[in-house]
Amino acid sequence: MLEKQEEQRQEIERKKLIVKEIELQRENFGKDRKEYIDNMHNNHLKQISDYKDLLVKHKEEKRLDEEKRRNLIRQIRELENIPLPRVKGFDPTETCK
Repeated sequence: MLEKQEEQRQEIERKKLIVKEIELQRENFGKDRKEYIDNMHNNHLKQISDYKDLLVKHKEEKRLDEEKRRNLIRQIRELENIPLPRVKGFDPTETCK
């Protein structure tokens, strides 16, 4: 009989420990969840910031490319406006003057 009571007491103690562990897990779950949400939020903000930086960089590169393109077009037009001296071919039948 004493053995049974001792076993029951040990069983109760073991169950109390299990209950405490479960309570700790539930508390930690709330903390872990908040930490997870905070990390996700920070990652989201970082991604937004990186995306904005990439957009600014892309716009700047596009502006520089357009500037180069316009400069090349201007140079080509200037070259087209320069008159080229035409060299007449030698005509042996022409008399000297």
